[in-house]
Amino acid sequence: AEAFPFTENPFPKRRNAFTREEVLDIQEYCARRHIAITPTLQVWSHALWMTGHPDWEKMYEGTPSNAWSSQPCPLSQEARDLTAMAIKEHLELFKPKDFFLMMDEFYLGPHGVCPKCKNADLLELFTGIVKQSEGQVLEAGITPIICHDSFLNVDSRWTIGDALREKLDKRTNILWWNYTDVLREPNLIPFKDF
Repeated sequence: AEAFPFTENPFPKRRNAFTREEVLDIQEYCARRHIAITPTLQVWSHALWMTGHPDWEKMYEGTPSNAWSSQPCPLSQEARDLTAMAIKEHLELFKPKDFFLMMDEFYLGPHGVCPKCKNADLLELFTGIVKQSEGQVLEAGITPIICHDSFLNVDSRWTIGDALREKLDKRTNILWWNYTDVLREPNLIPFKDF
């Protein structure tokens, strides 16, 4: 979303966004070559694209361990609205068959630390935001794709992954990815009936 040409640009400091015409040119180029574009938007984890919003400080969950682990507060209506707007505009511009919501590495971001959700149930918080984004894509008749790792119990800080996976719609595709040793051990068995 850092370079996405929003029609109602909520990111006044962003200067290097594509124009809609450039995106349409890319789509036309791909269509002539039978290449499908699957738009990708980091929602609820690694939401660095949101940090350029002038009201980011009202939306964020807490100070992340590093900038790329920025995470909005799951109870922030502004963050929910901004995410829904970004998904809607991506769907309208690309008209894709699939939409990659990422949602990877929830466990790396701060969670349950801001005043709004400090005492909230973590599973309830994340179920709400996952269902909102997943549901928006499904309602448009498009298949959501989500990374697997947030839907496993990864470590002692993130023990809701298994329960959260059970909340996913069966029409959602899971992308199994791994680029480090961190996730080599999890077994694929939890996904066998998905």
